[in-house]
Amino acid sequence: MFKNITIGTRIALGFGTILILLIIISITSYFAMQRSQEAFVHYREMARDTNLVGRLQANMLMVEMNVKDFLITGSQKELDQHNHYLGL
Repeated sequence: MFKNITIGTRIALGFGTILILLIIISITSYFAMQRSQEAFVHYREMARDTNLVGRLQANMLMVEMNVKDFLITGSQKELDQHNHYLGL
C-alpha cells in the first residue's frame, strides 16, 4: 500500500498525523486545565469557609469561658471580654 506513495507524501502524512495528535492533546489539556481551575476555586471557597467556622468556634469557646469565669468571680473584665467575643 505504501510502496506506491512518494517519499514527500509519506513525510507529509507523518507530519499531518503528528499535527492532528498535537491538536487533540492540546484541546484535551485546555479542558483539563479549565476543570482544574474550577476545582481550585471551589477548594478556595471551602478553605475560607472552614477558616471562618474555626474563628467562630474559637470565639464561642472564649464566650463560654468568660461566662464561666464571670459566674465564679463576678468580674467586670470577664463581662467585657464576653461582650467582645460575642461581638456586642
